[in-house]
Formats: sequence, structure tokens, C-alpha cells
Amino acid sequence: MNLDNNFFKKVLDSMSDGVLVVNRDLDIIYANASYARISNLTLKEVIGQKLTTFVENPLLPKVMKTGTPINSIRKKVIGNTNAYVSMSPLIINGEVIGGISVFKTLEDVNQTLAEYSRKIKQMRNRIVHTDFKATFTFRDIIGQSPKITKVIQMAKNAALKDISILLLGESGTGKEIFAQAIHNASLRNQNAFVSLNCACLPPHLVESELFGYESGSFSGALKNGKLGLYEIADGGTLFLDEIGDLDLNLQAKLLRVLETGQFLRVGGTQPITVDVRIIAATNRNLERLIAEGKFREDLYYRLCVIPMEIPPLRERLEDIPLLANYFLEKISNKKITFDPKTIKFFQNYSWPGNVRELRNTILAMVNFTESSVLLPEHLPPKLVKERAVSLNTVNDSSVYNLHQIEINIIREKLRLYGKSVTAKRKIASELGISLATLYNKIRKYGI
Repeated sequence: MNLDNNFFKKVLDSMSDGVLVVNRDLDIIYANASYARISNLTLKEVIGQKLTTFVENPLLPKVMKTGTPINSIRKKVIGNTNAYVSMSPLIINGEVIGGISVFKTLEDVNQTLAEYSRKIKQMRNRIVHTDFKATFTFRDIIGQSPKITKVIQMAKNAALKDISILLLGESGTGKEIFAQAIHNASLRNQNAFVSLNCACLPPHLVESELFGYESGSFSGALKNGKLGLYEIADGGTLFLDEIGDLDLNLQAKLLRVLETGQFLRVGGTQPITVDVRIIAATNRNLERLIAEGKFREDLYYRLCVIPMEIPPLRERLEDIPLLANYFLEKISNKKITFDPKTIKFFQNYSWPGNVRELRNTILAMVNFTESSVLLPEHLPPKLVKERAVSLNTVNDSSVYNLHQIEINIIREKLRLYGKSVTAKRKIASELGISLATLYNKIRKYGI
């Protein structure tokens, strides 16, 4: 056997894996530079020696005798270094003339696995980023009032701190928009933004959505199992909306992930390590839920590293004209404006549904009128009715006359549907009043 060929020696010496070659008498006839590094011996100390001089009960003779290779077994090599070793017989013309061992240190194997894991994570993030993407930024949070400005600045500062955030506030205040804006302003913005509403599913489904499951975990499970949202969010942000509605058992599992960075899929036994930032949100009083035994205090403090309370719309009335015109521009591609009286109505309504209700109101107005100016009579009847109830003690010096709005609405409906009994029944139904009440209003207002 001739190993003097300089080309093949250069190839073997360039390998990061250690290579050791013996002849049929177990004399070491070749070792490369990486083997010397792994064994902590010089090549002069190794080449020319018997394999049994350095290795007690070597496996390579068995491989040479049986002709069957051994792949990646963990064992100690010369110098007591732990390594993964693969062994094969050297066969020429059907005759075994020696054997070869290839060594990888545990550090090299771990480094390779880490590199593969990193590349897989990058590929997965590129795939999921198109489906799990934050679309809103701080530019989409409209308002100049002191309260909203303060919260926006707090959120911008917190975005770069990479710690848990708890968003508090009534429904419709824009908590998810804040969460997405924080993600997009963070160092995780190239990775996935994943959201889960904890109140929309029963606990067992929330668990499988959050942590995923292994094949055959339960009846109806997908054949190959399923990735959980926590795993998809690895490297990115997981937004848990309505966290106050999370089941107590799931609260314990979530706490464990926050503390250890690891979780088990449903039906799984192998821990999965993740790096996820949590942004949670709720419209409930978590401290009251803690006192009632419905929310874990330790989880609360894990989530509430930076609490932010988003103000309701009624506490930032000066932002309503900005928001109304912003939504109008987004909703309609036609040239439509608001009558000043409509904006006044907006600013004098309590908006229990907050920003979401304002947007939906404008959407309804745009879709149910052909007018280029949105007047008070174009408001949804239910909104006007609620406003009238809330102002039943207001005197005549109110900003505008609700009765006039009601008159305008009834006139507009009569113009659209006619004055027949059938038409008036339809009008009464849309206004949420009885037919008799509608007739009384027509007589009262002289319509």
C-alpha cells in the first residue's frame, strides 16, 4: 500500500477530521495533522507505532476482520480525548490490506450541530416570516394627545430592551397594533411575529396551538405532528392577547417556559429550547384575578416587567379628528370629507368600543351613503340612539342638537324607502324602535 502520493496526503491533511490508517499488522502508517490535534500527540509519536500501544481493545481489528464499517460511535482515543469515531476496512482487489479511522471531537460535532440548527432556524424564519409578520409600526399609531404620546414613547424605549411587556387597556384601544410596532422596532424584527388570542379556544386547543404536538398525540392529530406557535416564534416575538383568560394549568406551563426557555410538545418527551420575547395583553384586572385565585402571581410578575396602559379613546378626545381622517383615507379611495357636526358628534360620544368602534363606524358610514360629505344623518342609528340615552339630561346648550340629527335620519330613511306602512316598518327596525314610536316621532317633529 503506497501512501506517498503527495496529492492524497495534501487532501487528507486539509481535513478538519482526524484520520488514522493502519496496515493489516495494525502498524500506524499514516495520521493527518487533525489527528495530532485531537490526540494531543505529535505525528512522530504516532506513526510507526502499533495501534495497541495507544488503544486498549481497539475495534478496528474487528472491522478489518468482518469487513463491516462502524459509524460514529463515541469513545476515547489516544490522549484520552472523547470523540466520535467511524471505522472502515481498506480493501484492494477484494483483499483487506488495512483499516482507517476518522475522528470528530465532541466540540466539532456540537459546533456542526449548532451550525445546522442555526441554518435550519434561519430557513424556518424566512418561511414563516411571510405568514407571521408584524405589519404595523409606530407610524400607524395616530395621536398627539399627551396620554397617547407618553405611551408611544414608553413603547419605543421598551422595544430595544428585549424583555417581557404587558399591555393593559380596554378592548379596542389598539393593543395588538402596539405589540406589532414594538416588534418591528426591536432587534427581533427580521424574525416572526406570532399572535394567539388566549380566550378564543378551549384550554386543550390553546395548549396544542401554543406548544404543538407529536404524531398520534390525540384523536384527530395530524400524522406528522404540528409545530406550535412558541416554536414558530423562536428568535422573534409571541403576542399573547387576552392573557387573563388563560387556563391555570397553561399558566403554569407558560411560566416554566419563561423560566427555562424550554417546553415539551403535547405528547412529546424531548425538550425544545426556544428564544422568544413575550408581549402579553389584557383588558382584565390581573391583580383582582390574582386575589380571586384565577391568575398566578408569579406569572404576573414574569409578564409585567414593563407594564403599559393604553388610554381609552374618551380620554384623548383631541385625537379623534386625526383618527377619523386617518381611517377615512384608509377606508375610501373617493374624495370624502366629514361635516364639522359629525366630528363634533364623534368628540361627544363615549366610544365604549374605543378606536376599533370609531373605525367600524366610519366604515359603515362610507359603505351606506353615496354622499361626498359624511353628515350626522349618515351615522349608524344605533350609535345615535346610544348617544341620545347618554345625554338624556343634557340641556339645550349642548354642542349640537341630537333631536335635529334624529329628524335628519328619519327624513333620509323616508326618502330612501318611501312612506308606506311596509317602508316605515323597515325604518323602525333599522332604528331599533317600534313602529308606534316611529309614528310618534314623525308627528312630534312634524316630518
